[in-house]
Amino acid sequence: MKNKYLIITVLTSINLTLIGLFTVGFQKEKVTAATLSEAAYQDLALVNDLRSKSDHSSLVWNEKLAQAARLKANDIIDNDYFEHSSPKGKTAWSFIEDTSYSYRFAGENLAIDFSNVYDAQEAWEKSPTHLKNILSDNFTDFGFAEVEGEVDGQFSRVYVQLFGKPLSVYERELTTNR
Repeated sequence: MKNKYLIITVLTSINLTLIGLFTVGFQKEKVTAATLSEAAYQDLALVNDLRSKSDHSSLVWNEKLAQAARLKANDIIDNDYFEHSSPKGKTAWSFIEDTSYSYRFAGENLAIDFSNVYDAQEAWEKSPTHLKNILSDNFTDFGFAEVEGEVDGQFSRVYVQLFGKPLSVYERELTTNR
C-alpha cells in the first residue's frame, strides 16, 4: 500500500481580482450535491461542519477557487510532482490568478493517495498547519478538486483545497488605479 502524504499548507496575503458565489445553504443560490461533484459537496460540508463546531463562520463555495484547484490538481498529475510549487515554479497563487480571483488572503491544502475525501479531510484536520487554513478567519471562500491520475509511476488521487478572501471593492479600486 502506498504511503499517504499531506503537504504543508501555505498562507499568503498577496493582492490581486473577483468575488465568491455560493455557500452550502446560506446564500442566494444554494449549492447542492447536484451542483457540485459529490466529493466537492462533501468536503465543503465537512469543512463547514468543523468550522461551525469551532465557532467560525461557514465558507462560501467559489467556482473560481474550484477552477484553480482543478488546474492545480491537473498540473500535479500532468507534471508528475507533489509540492506547492510545480517543477516550473508555478504556485497555487498563479493558478488562482489565472482564474481572475483577486484575493486579499489565500491558502492551499494538498493531499494525495487517500481513498476518499473523508480520509483526506481527517488527515488535514490532524495536521496543525492544514487545520489552521481550515479554521482561519482570514478566509471566506472555498474551492476544492479531486483528480485521479498517475504520479510517480503509480495511480494517485490528488485532493486540493483552496481558501480565499477577495479584495474589497475599495482594495480592487486601489490596485486597479496604480
